[in-house]
Amino acid sequence: AVTECMREVWARHRLLGNCVAPSAEKLARMEPGSALHSLALGNGKRIRVVEAKDWKTEAAREQRAVARAAGEIPILGKDMGDLEMAAAHIIENLRTQLDISLERGIAEQKIYWNEPSSVGDVLCDGIPDWHDGHGNVIDLKTTDGSVHPDACAKAIVNSAAIIQDCAYRNAIVSQDPSLAGRTSMTFAFAQRKEPFCVTLVRCDGAMQHIGETRWLRAVELWAQCLAKGREAEHWPQHTQRPIEVHAPGWLLVREMELEAAENE
Repeated sequence: AVTECMREVWARHRLLGNCVAPSAEKLARMEPGSALHSLALGNGKRIRVVEAKDWKTEAAREQRAVARAAGEIPILGKDMGDLEMAAAHIIENLRTQLDISLERGIAEQKIYWNEPSSVGDVLCDGIPDWHDGHGNVIDLKTTDGSVHPDACAKAIVNSAAIIQDCAYRNAIVSQDPSLAGRTSMTFAFAQRKEPFCVTLVRCDGAMQHIGETRWLRAVELWAQCLAKGREAEHWPQHTQRPIEVHAPGWLLVREMELEAAENE
């Protein structure tokens, strides 16, 4: 996430700290989205359907553990209908709105490329959900909540998506430099539950500029830390000294209103 400090980045990276494994709760939250990716894109991990009412029984939990150990996505049979319907809506919206067929493209394949920094090139890698080899990139964002345009915009700003917009376009250009200035990144926000709405979102010029600034800053921070060493002490926490937190404006206004009400 864009709010992580470099120490957290170190802890999560598989070649550095590698000491933060996703919790069982986080895995359970992620798996429906992963399954929907596989269904819509036609690539990714295999789905293992578990015929059970829920995950509360020991037998169901055992089947889930076996699936995870095999690198598969465990999904309850009762949930598959919704996921298949959601995948169909994603495919149809991309076809009708963008004239894009997910069957004709490259899905979930890792790309390696270099980004410049003040201490030399930084090797980067990423896995775009889908691209067509001609500059069009699709990234799926699935949710059980709203895909109202305002909610989508907020999600992009407050997550790594605003950085993805720059990083993945750079990755595509690294594979074919003739695509520079001709890439298009579309986020497909899709509901996993009825009514299965899909909202297609692109970042405007200002959003792209912010994403590029954040991405270049992240690359530079990574390069500076890695140049010092792979040990945790070279990857700083959020702050190295005590800080002051400031009261937000809305809190000050509320307190003034309460004080005024008490004095009436």
